[in-house]
Amino acid sequence: MRKFVIILRHMKTPVRIGLVFDTRSAYARREVSGVIAYARSLGLPWIFAGGDGSATTWRMLRRWQPAGMVGAVPPGAMRNRMLSVVPLAPDPAGAVLLDNAAIGRLAAEHLTERGFRHLAFVGEKGVNWSAERDEGFQMCWKAGRASHPNATFHRLDLALAHVDDWRPAVGELVGWLRTLPRPVGILACHDLRAREVSQACRVASLRVPEEVAIVGVDNDDLLCEMTDPPLSSVSVPWDQIGYHMGAHLHCLLQGRRQPGHLPVVMPRGIQIRRSSDIYAVADEAVARACLHLQDHAYEPLQVEVLARTTGVSRRGLERRFRRELGRSPHVEIQRLRLERARQLLRETSLPIAVVAERSGWSSVQRFMVVFKARIGQTPGQFRSSGKFKPLA
Repeated sequence: MRKFVIILRHMKTPVRIGLVFDTRSAYARREVSGVIAYARSLGLPWIFAGGDGSATTWRMLRRWQPAGMVGAVPPGAMRNRMLSVVPLAPDPAGAVLLDNAAIGRLAAEHLTERGFRHLAFVGEKGVNWSAERDEGFQMCWKAGRASHPNATFHRLDLALAHVDDWRPAVGELVGWLRTLPRPVGILACHDLRAREVSQACRVASLRVPEEVAIVGVDNDDLLCEMTDPPLSSVSVPWDQIGYHMGAHLHCLLQGRRQPGHLPVVMPRGIQIRRSSDIYAVADEAVARACLHLQDHAYEPLQVEVLARTTGVSRRGLERRFRRELGRSPHVEIQRLRLERARQLLRETSLPIAVVAERSGWSSVQRFMVVFKARIGQTPGQFRSSGKFKPLA
Protein backbone atom coordinates (compact mmCIF):
# COMPACT_ATOMS: atom_id res chain seq x y z
CA MET A 1 0.00 0.00 0.00
CA ARG A 2 1.45 3.37 -1.09
CA LYS A 3 2.11 5.83 1.71
CA PHE A 4 1.61 9.56 1.34
CA VAL A 5 3.44 12.12 3.37
CA ILE A 6 1.73 15.49 3.71
CA ILE A 7 4.03 18.40 4.54
CA LEU A 8 2.26 21.40 6.00
CA ARG A 9 3.82 24.83 5.60
CA HIS A 10 4.54 26.75 8.75
CA MET A 11 1.60 29.09 9.13
CA LYS A 12 2.66 32.64 9.93
CA THR A 13 0.50 34.81 12.13
CA PRO A 14 -1.86 36.76 9.85
CA VAL A 15 -1.42 40.54 9.72
CA ARG A 16 -4.62 42.47 9.12
CA ILE A 17 -4.46 45.32 6.61
CA GLY A 18 -7.38 47.71 6.20
CA LEU A 19 -8.13 49.29 2.82
CA VAL A 20 -10.15 52.48 2.39
CA PHE A 21 -10.53 53.74 -1.18
CA ASP A 22 -13.06 54.85 -3.77
CA THR A 23 -14.12 51.52 -5.20
CA ARG A 24 -15.50 53.28 -8.31
CA SER A 25 -12.10 54.76 -9.15
CA ALA A 26 -10.01 52.73 -11.57
CA TYR A 27 -6.75 54.31 -10.42
CA ALA A 28 -7.50 53.62 -6.72
CA ARG A 29 -8.30 49.99 -7.49
CA ARG A 30 -5.02 49.66 -9.37
CA GLU A 31 -3.10 51.20 -6.45
CA VAL A 32 -4.66 48.72 -4.04
CA SER A 33 -3.85 45.89 -6.47
CA GLY A 34 -0.21 46.99 -6.33
CA VAL A 35 -0.22 46.85 -2.52
CA ILE A 36 -1.62 43.32 -2.63
CA ALA A 37 0.90 42.32 -5.32
CA TYR A 38 3.75 43.47 -3.05
CA ALA A 39 2.51 41.28 -0.20
CA ARG A 40 2.03 38.28 -2.48
CA SER A 41 5.48 38.67 -4.06
CA LEU A 42 7.16 38.34 -0.65
CA GLY A 43 4.77 35.76 0.74
CA LEU A 44 3.68 38.09 3.54
CA PRO A 45 0.82 36.81 5.70
CA TRP A 46 -1.26 39.92 5.07
CA ILE A 47 -5.03 39.61 4.92
CA PHE A 48 -7.10 42.47 3.56
CA ALA A 49 -10.49 43.97 4.23
CA GLY A 50 -12.08 47.35 3.73
CA GLY A 51 -14.34 49.39 1.51
CA ASP A 52 -15.25 52.83 0.25
CA GLY A 53 -14.99 54.81 3.48
CA SER A 54 -18.67 54.69 4.33
CA ALA A 55 -19.87 54.52 7.93
CA THR A 56 -20.37 50.78 7.48
CA THR A 57 -16.73 50.39 6.37
CA TRP A 58 -15.40 52.23 9.41
CA ARG A 59 -17.58 50.23 11.84
CA MET A 60 -16.27 47.00 10.33
CA LEU A 61 -12.65 48.16 10.48
CA ARG A 62 -12.93 49.28 14.13
CA ARG A 63 -14.20 45.80 15.06
CA TRP A 64 -11.56 44.11 12.91
CA GLN A 65 -8.66 46.18 14.36
CA PRO A 66 -6.10 46.06 11.53
CA ALA A 67 -2.38 46.56 12.20
CA GLY A 68 -1.97 48.76 9.12
CA MET A 69 -4.10 50.87 6.82
CA VAL A 70 -3.90 51.99 3.21
CA GLY A 71 -5.99 55.09 2.51
CA ALA A 72 -7.13 58.25 4.22
CA VAL A 73 -7.90 57.79 7.94
CA PRO A 74 -9.78 60.78 9.42
CA PRO A 75 -8.93 61.76 13.03
CA GLY A 76 -10.81 59.56 15.46
CA ALA A 77 -11.91 57.07 12.83
CA MET A 78 -9.81 54.27 14.38
CA ARG A 79 -9.15 53.65 18.09
CA ASN A 80 -5.63 52.24 17.64
CA ARG A 81 -3.22 55.18 18.00
CA MET A 82 -0.26 52.99 16.97
CA LEU A 83 -1.89 52.18 13.62
CA SER A 84 0.51 52.30 10.63
CA VAL A 85 -1.12 54.32 7.84
CA VAL A 86 -0.05 54.88 4.24
CA PRO A 87 -2.21 57.38 2.27
CA LEU A 88 -3.16 56.62 -1.31
CA ALA A 89 -1.40 58.64 -4.00
CA PRO A 90 -1.56 61.39 -5.14
CA ASP A 91 -1.87 62.48 -1.48
CA PRO A 92 1.24 64.66 -0.84
CA ALA A 93 1.76 62.81 2.45
CA GLY A 94 1.97 59.48 0.63
CA ALA A 95 4.88 57.08 0.26
CA VAL A 96 5.50 57.77 -3.45
CA LEU A 97 6.06 60.88 -5.54
CA LEU A 98 4.29 60.86 -8.91
CA ASP A 99 5.99 63.19 -11.39
CA ASN A 100 2.91 65.22 -12.26
CA ALA A 101 4.93 67.80 -14.21
CA ALA A 102 6.11 64.99 -16.51
CA ILE A 103 2.46 64.13 -17.16
CA GLY A 104 1.84 67.69 -18.31
CA ARG A 105 4.98 67.79 -20.45
CA LEU A 106 4.10 64.52 -22.11
CA ALA A 107 0.61 65.72 -23.06
CA ALA A 108 1.96 69.06 -24.37
CA GLU A 109 4.58 67.29 -26.49
CA HIS A 110 1.93 65.02 -27.98
CA LEU A 111 -0.35 67.94 -28.91
CA THR A 112 2.38 70.26 -30.22
CA GLU A 113 3.89 67.43 -32.26
CA ARG A 114 0.45 67.14 -33.88
CA GLY A 115 0.60 70.81 -34.87
CA PHE A 116 -1.53 72.39 -32.12
CA ARG A 117 -0.38 75.92 -31.32
CA HIS A 118 -3.20 76.84 -28.94
CA LEU A 119 -3.27 74.77 -25.74
CA ALA A 120 -5.59 74.78 -22.75
CA PHE A 121 -5.65 73.05 -19.37
CA VAL A 122 -8.73 72.03 -17.36
CA GLY A 123 -7.87 71.38 -13.73
CA GLU A 124 -9.32 71.26 -10.24
CA LYS A 125 -9.30 74.06 -7.70
CA GLY A 126 -6.98 73.88 -4.72
CA VAL A 127 -5.33 70.58 -5.65
CA ASN A 128 -1.52 70.43 -5.80
CA TRP A 129 -1.21 67.56 -8.25
CA SER A 130 -3.53 69.35 -10.71
CA ALA A 131 -1.42 72.52 -10.47
CA GLU A 132 1.77 70.48 -11.04
CA ARG A 133 0.33 68.92 -14.20
CA ASP A 134 -0.64 72.37 -15.43
CA GLU A 135 2.87 73.67 -14.69
CA GLY A 136 4.53 70.93 -16.75
CA PHE A 137 2.00 71.47 -19.56
CA GLN A 138 2.67 75.22 -19.64
CA MET A 139 6.46 74.82 -19.44
CA CYS A 140 6.49 72.69 -22.57
CA TRP A 141 4.18 75.13 -24.39
CA LYS A 142 6.42 78.09 -23.42
CA ALA A 143 9.52 76.27 -24.68
CA GLY A 144 8.04 76.06 -28.19
CA ARG A 145 6.40 79.47 -28.23
CA ALA A 146 9.49 81.24 -29.62
CA SER A 147 8.92 79.68 -33.05
CA HIS A 148 5.16 80.32 -32.89
CA PRO A 149 4.60 83.79 -31.38
CA ASN A 150 0.84 83.68 -32.06
CA ALA A 151 0.37 80.59 -29.90
CA THR A 152 -1.90 81.05 -26.86
CA PHE A 153 -2.47 79.25 -23.57
CA HIS A 154 -5.70 79.04 -21.56
CA ARG A 155 -6.70 77.54 -18.21
CA LEU A 156 -9.89 76.74 -16.35
CA ASP A 157 -10.01 75.34 -12.81
CA LEU A 158 -13.26 73.75 -11.71
CA ALA A 159 -14.59 72.42 -8.42
CA LEU A 160 -13.67 68.81 -7.65
CA ALA A 161 -15.16 66.42 -10.19
CA HIS A 162 -17.84 64.06 -8.94
CA VAL A 163 -18.61 60.81 -10.69
CA ASP A 164 -22.34 61.06 -9.94
CA ASP A 165 -23.08 64.56 -11.25
CA TRP A 166 -21.09 66.10 -14.09
CA ARG A 167 -23.74 68.60 -15.23
CA PRO A 168 -22.51 71.72 -13.33
CA ALA A 169 -18.99 71.31 -14.77
CA VAL A 170 -20.29 70.80 -18.30
CA GLY A 171 -22.37 73.95 -18.06
CA GLU A 172 -19.34 76.02 -17.08
CA LEU A 173 -17.15 74.34 -19.69
CA VAL A 174 -19.50 75.09 -22.60
CA GLY A 175 -19.20 78.86 -22.25
CA TRP A 176 -15.41 78.68 -21.76
CA LEU A 177 -14.86 76.38 -24.76
CA ARG A 178 -16.70 78.77 -27.07
CA THR A 179 -14.17 81.53 -26.22
CA LEU A 180 -11.09 79.49 -27.18
CA PRO A 181 -9.25 79.86 -30.49
CA ARG A 182 -9.49 76.79 -32.70
CA PRO A 183 -8.08 74.28 -33.29
CA VAL A 184 -7.07 73.87 -29.65
CA GLY A 185 -5.49 70.98 -27.74
CA ILE A 186 -6.78 70.45 -24.20
CA LEU A 187 -5.26 68.50 -21.32
CA ALA A 188 -7.77 67.61 -18.62
CA CYS A 189 -6.27 66.77 -15.22
CA HIS A 190 -7.84 63.27 -15.22
CA ASP A 191 -10.07 61.10 -17.39
CA LEU A 192 -13.33 61.97 -15.67
CA ARG A 193 -12.65 65.65 -16.30
CA ALA A 194 -11.68 64.86 -19.92
CA ARG A 195 -15.01 63.10 -20.39
CA GLU A 196 -16.76 66.23 -19.13
CA VAL A 197 -14.83 68.32 -21.68
CA SER A 198 -15.92 65.92 -24.42
CA GLN A 199 -19.55 66.16 -23.34
CA ALA A 200 -19.31 69.96 -23.23
CA CYS A 201 -17.92 70.00 -26.79
CA ARG A 202 -20.96 68.05 -27.93
CA VAL A 203 -23.29 70.56 -26.26
CA ALA A 204 -21.34 73.47 -27.78
CA SER A 205 -21.40 71.83 -31.26
CA LEU A 206 -17.59 71.66 -31.36
CA ARG A 207 -16.05 68.77 -33.27
CA VAL A 208 -13.58 66.45 -31.48
CA PRO A 209 -10.76 66.20 -32.51
CA GLU A 210 -11.04 68.49 -35.56
CA GLU A 211 -11.68 71.66 -33.52
CA VAL A 212 -10.87 70.47 -29.99
CA ALA A 213 -8.38 67.68 -29.28
CA ILE A 214 -8.66 66.19 -25.77
CA VAL A 215 -6.17 64.28 -23.61
CA GLY A 216 -6.98 62.90 -20.15
CA VAL A 217 -4.85 61.30 -17.43
CA ASP A 218 -5.00 57.79 -15.87
CA ASN A 219 -5.91 55.78 -18.99
CA ASP A 220 -9.05 54.31 -17.43
CA ASP A 221 -9.84 51.92 -20.31
CA LEU A 222 -13.57 51.70 -19.69
CA LEU A 223 -14.09 55.44 -19.20
CA CYS A 224 -11.92 56.29 -22.22
CA GLU A 225 -13.61 53.81 -24.55
CA MET A 226 -17.17 54.67 -23.52
CA THR A 227 -16.54 58.34 -24.39
CA ASP A 228 -17.37 59.34 -27.96
CA PRO A 229 -14.90 59.73 -29.57
CA PRO A 230 -12.66 57.53 -27.37
CA LEU A 231 -10.28 59.52 -25.16
CA SER A 232 -6.52 59.70 -25.49
CA SER A 233 -4.96 59.51 -22.04
CA VAL A 234 -1.64 59.62 -20.24
CA SER A 235 -0.97 56.21 -18.72
CA VAL A 236 0.03 56.37 -15.04
CA PRO A 237 1.52 53.21 -13.45
CA TRP A 238 -0.80 53.15 -10.43
CA ASP A 239 -0.03 49.47 -9.85
CA GLN A 240 3.69 50.33 -9.57
CA ILE A 241 2.81 53.16 -7.18
CA GLY A 242 0.76 50.73 -5.08
CA TYR A 243 3.70 48.33 -4.98
CA HIS A 244 5.91 51.09 -3.49
CA MET A 245 3.16 51.86 -0.99
CA GLY A 246 3.10 48.21 0.07
CA ALA A 247 6.85 48.34 0.66
CA HIS A 248 6.42 51.53 2.72
CA LEU A 249 3.71 49.96 4.87
CA HIS A 250 5.89 46.88 5.38
CA CYS A 251 8.68 49.10 6.77
CA LEU A 252 6.25 50.86 9.11
CA LEU A 253 4.90 47.57 10.45
CA GLN A 254 8.43 46.35 11.12
CA GLY A 255 9.47 49.60 12.79
CA ARG A 256 12.20 50.17 10.25
CA ARG A 257 13.44 53.65 9.28
CA GLN A 258 12.33 54.92 5.91
CA PRO A 259 14.86 56.01 3.26
CA GLY A 260 15.55 59.74 3.20
CA HIS A 261 13.99 60.19 -0.26
CA LEU A 262 10.73 58.92 -1.71
CA PRO A 263 10.67 56.96 -4.98
CA VAL A 264 9.61 59.04 -7.99
CA VAL A 265 7.33 57.35 -10.50
CA MET A 266 7.08 58.56 -14.11
CA PRO A 267 4.13 58.24 -16.49
CA ARG A 268 4.32 55.30 -18.89
CA GLY A 269 3.30 57.19 -22.03
CA ILE A 270 0.15 58.21 -23.90
CA GLN A 271 -2.50 55.84 -25.16
CA ILE A 272 -3.56 57.67 -28.31
CA ARG A 273 -7.21 57.31 -29.21
CA ARG A 274 -9.50 59.21 -31.55
CA SER A 275 -9.93 62.31 -29.32
CA SER A 276 -6.44 63.60 -30.24
CA ASP A 277 -5.48 61.44 -33.21
CA ILE A 278 -5.30 64.25 -35.76
CA TYR A 279 -2.83 66.75 -37.19
CA ALA A 280 -3.79 70.40 -36.74
CA VAL A 281 -2.19 71.77 -39.92
CA ALA A 282 -3.55 74.22 -42.47
CA ASP A 283 -1.43 73.03 -45.40
CA GLU A 284 -3.42 70.44 -47.38
CA ALA A 285 -0.31 68.67 -48.71
CA VAL A 286 1.09 68.24 -45.17
CA ALA A 287 -2.32 67.08 -43.92
CA ARG A 288 -2.50 64.44 -46.69
CA ALA A 289 1.04 63.31 -45.93
CA CYS A 290 0.29 62.99 -42.19
CA LEU A 291 -2.83 60.94 -42.89
CA HIS A 292 -0.77 58.68 -45.16
CA LEU A 293 1.87 58.28 -42.44
CA GLN A 294 -0.73 57.21 -39.88
CA ASP A 295 -1.43 54.13 -42.03
CA HIS A 296 1.98 53.48 -43.60
CA ALA A 297 4.75 54.82 -41.31
CA TYR A 298 5.57 51.29 -40.11
CA GLU A 299 6.05 49.97 -43.65
CA PRO A 300 9.09 50.49 -45.91
CA LEU A 301 8.55 54.12 -46.90
CA GLN A 302 10.73 56.70 -48.59
CA VAL A 303 10.14 60.45 -48.44
CA GLU A 304 10.02 60.53 -52.26
CA VAL A 305 7.09 58.09 -52.22
CA LEU A 306 5.37 60.14 -49.51
CA ALA A 307 5.80 63.30 -51.62
CA ARG A 308 4.18 61.63 -54.64
CA THR A 309 1.06 60.83 -52.60
CA THR A 310 0.64 64.56 -51.92
CA GLY A 311 1.31 65.81 -55.44
CA VAL A 312 4.28 68.01 -54.50
CA SER A 313 8.05 67.61 -54.86
CA ARG A 314 10.21 66.19 -52.09
CA ARG A 315 11.86 69.57 -51.51
CA GLY A 316 8.48 71.30 -51.48
CA LEU A 317 7.07 68.79 -48.98
CA GLU A 318 10.08 69.18 -46.70
CA ARG A 319 9.71 72.97 -46.77
CA ARG A 320 5.98 72.73 -45.94
CA PHE A 321 6.60 70.20 -43.15
CA ARG A 322 9.14 72.47 -41.49
CA ARG A 323 6.78 75.43 -41.71
CA GLU A 324 3.78 73.54 -40.27
CA LEU A 325 5.39 71.08 -37.82
CA GLY A 326 8.94 72.35 -37.35
CA ARG A 327 10.54 69.12 -38.58
CA SER A 328 11.19 67.22 -41.82
CA PRO A 329 9.09 64.30 -43.14
CA HIS A 330 12.03 61.98 -42.43
CA VAL A 331 12.14 63.05 -38.76
CA GLU A 332 8.37 62.60 -38.51
CA ILE A 333 8.62 59.05 -39.87
CA GLN A 334 11.35 58.30 -37.32
CA ARG A 335 9.26 59.83 -34.52
CA LEU A 336 6.24 57.66 -35.33
CA ARG A 337 8.38 54.53 -35.53
CA LEU A 338 10.06 55.30 -32.20
CA GLU A 339 6.64 55.85 -30.58
CA ARG A 340 5.48 52.46 -31.85
CA ALA A 341 8.71 50.83 -30.65
CA ARG A 342 8.36 52.32 -27.17
CA GLN A 343 4.77 51.12 -26.95
CA LEU A 344 5.80 47.58 -27.90
CA LEU A 345 8.69 47.65 -25.43
CA ARG A 346 6.41 48.80 -22.60
CA GLU A 347 3.47 46.51 -23.31
CA THR A 348 4.97 43.29 -24.72
CA SER A 349 7.90 40.94 -24.16
CA LEU A 350 8.69 40.68 -27.88
CA PRO A 351 12.38 40.30 -28.77
CA ILE A 352 14.12 43.55 -29.74
CA ALA A 353 14.49 42.39 -33.35
CA VAL A 354 10.73 41.81 -33.63
CA VAL A 355 10.02 45.21 -32.03
CA ALA A 356 12.26 46.84 -34.64
CA GLU A 357 10.55 45.02 -37.50
CA ARG A 358 7.01 45.76 -36.30
CA SER A 359 7.77 49.45 -35.83
CA GLY A 360 9.04 49.83 -39.39
CA TRP A 361 12.83 49.55 -39.07
CA SER A 362 14.54 47.55 -41.82
CA SER A 363 17.73 47.19 -39.75
CA VAL A 364 17.93 46.23 -36.07
CA GLN A 365 21.33 47.93 -35.84
CA ARG A 366 19.95 51.21 -37.22
CA PHE A 367 17.00 50.97 -34.84
CA MET A 368 19.35 50.52 -31.87
CA VAL A 369 21.50 53.51 -32.89
CA VAL A 370 18.57 55.90 -33.45
CA PHE A 371 16.74 54.73 -30.31
CA LYS A 372 19.80 55.33 -28.13
CA ALA A 373 20.46 58.73 -29.73
CA ARG A 374 16.87 59.98 -29.33
CA ILE A 375 15.77 58.31 -26.08
CA GLY A 376 19.09 58.24 -24.22
CA GLN A 377 18.76 54.51 -23.43
CA THR A 378 19.09 51.29 -25.36
CA PRO A 379 15.79 49.49 -26.06
CA GLY A 380 16.71 46.91 -23.42
CA GLN A 381 17.45 49.58 -20.81
CA PHE A 382 14.20 51.37 -21.65
CA ARG A 383 12.20 48.18 -21.17
CA SER A 384 13.95 47.33 -17.90
CA SER A 385 13.56 50.82 -16.41
CA GLY A 386 9.79 50.83 -16.79
CA LYS A 387 10.01 54.62 -17.01
CA PHE A 388 8.86 56.93 -19.74
CA LYS A 389 11.25 59.52 -21.08
CA PRO A 390 9.89 62.13 -23.55
CA LEU A 391 11.49 62.33 -26.96
CA ALA A 392 14.29 64.88 -27.23
